[in-house]
Amino acid sequence: MIHLHKLSFLLCLPLLALRAEAYNSRDQSFQNPFCIIGAGPSGLTVAHYLEAQGKTTAIFDSNAEVGGKCQAYYDDSIARTTYHAMGALIFTNESYSNTLPLILQAGLPLSPALSPGPSADWNYWQYSSGEQGAQNITKLPTPDTLDMVLIAAEVEKYTLLWENTFGTLYSGPRYEGDIPEELTVPMNQWLSDNLFLAIPTFVEFGLVYEGYGDITQTPALYALQFLTPEILTYYIGTTPGYFVDFHKLWVWYAQNYVKGTIYSNTNVIKIDRSGDYPIITYKTSGNDFSTTQACSSLIMAFPPTPRALNAAGLDFTDQESDLFSNVGVTAYWSAAFEMNLPYPYAFLETPASPDFRPVVMLRYFNESTISTAYSLGPSPYNASSAASDEQVKQLLVSSANNLAKGLVQNGFTGVQEADIDVKLLTRHDYFPRVSSEALQAGFYTKYNALQGQKNTFWTSGLDRFENVESAIRAAKDLVDNVMV
Repeated sequence: MIHLHKLSFLLCLPLLALRAEAYNSRDQSFQNPFCIIGAGPSGLTVAHYLEAQGKTTAIFDSNAEVGGKCQAYYDDSIARTTYHAMGALIFTNESYSNTLPLILQAGLPLSPALSPGPSADWNYWQYSSGEQGAQNITKLPTPDTLDMVLIAAEVEKYTLLWENTFGTLYSGPRYEGDIPEELTVPMNQWLSDNLFLAIPTFVEFGLVYEGYGDITQTPALYALQFLTPEILTYYIGTTPGYFVDFHKLWVWYAQNYVKGTIYSNTNVIKIDRSGDYPIITYKTSGNDFSTTQACSSLIMAFPPTPRALNAAGLDFTDQESDLFSNVGVTAYWSAAFEMNLPYPYAFLETPASPDFRPVVMLRYFNESTISTAYSLGPSPYNASSAASDEQVKQLLVSSANNLAKGLVQNGFTGVQEADIDVKLLTRHDYFPRVSSEALQAGFYTKYNALQGQKNTFWTSGLDRFENVESAIRAAKDLVDNVMV
């Protein structure tokens, strides 16, 4: 005969086993690192703030070095004193309040950023197709005294409007709630609705040549996030900006602020979230085999385009598949090439066309004969590009040689057509954003609701804007206020 207490004990055995299994599963997940895909500003910042909470991290990135889009070409790969930015380059004091302390702590040298104003005294020249392959080259017109009076009045109006209707509600680390319709319209419509006449030229200048889309397409939400009153006046030429080696900054940051393992030259090829915790499969360059890693949670620290997520082998949920189909990027190439362009001159394609040809060519430093070019793909909402890197390279070479012909015809000396040596060409999925229609359909409300589902979190330029300051702010906010 089985006594009652023995029967109770036997009945409890399956329950105890289930609890033990659940405990072991949770315990195992606690021992696994937080896996971060992407070693750019977003991923590195997330890693630091997670580790500050006592958590372990592992970062996976396809690049040879950290920095994400913040890469650079160096004249001397060992000394790394003269750099040519393949990504982020310029900052201003007030708008980069989270970035500036890191730059100062790292002790990186600064130099005046290219600006048509007295802060740096750069010369802006426009070029367009001319006869016999040469480029027509003209100096960018500068505003006269009356123009500057009108511009100053509109800057004051813009500043008040920005601070009162945008800055107080939408300049935080992420977008919360639905976006009002007046911020979802293209930026040119926002400017027109608010009766701006003098500053749209500078707004367009800042957007298109930085790779942030066309003024007739980029939603006002993103344009206003980028063009703080301080940054707008930088493009007008009345506020100073600075060059800094952002790649060197993030190499320093990884060495000083991130303790977890960083797997460079590594591609994540499969993400399995069917169990209690995510499991990723990754392959490092030079290895014929793949490796798996179980994760406490997964942080996707790169633009979540369908192409990029498919490449990582994400096991999409229906919500993710539907939502991220709205995300587009600009196909953006940066190149360092041997050409003794005049200094300090910036040559701007006018009008700028997303046809894979350079929209900007310039030489950053007088002590170097390396010049830099930036090219854009054809569609701001195209997640892939029909043009290969080799095609973009050939268009760069032909455009640079045509520019050289035009410069000679305009009396510039020391510039000649030659076999241009392209030192480095990089392609980025740049400026992740969604269309006006997606914003009006509540994209960010749905995006925020995805955070934490299937132990997965998301952070990139999509959260706020595609620049270093926004990446830092959004990543820190993710750890402090979302991953709780």
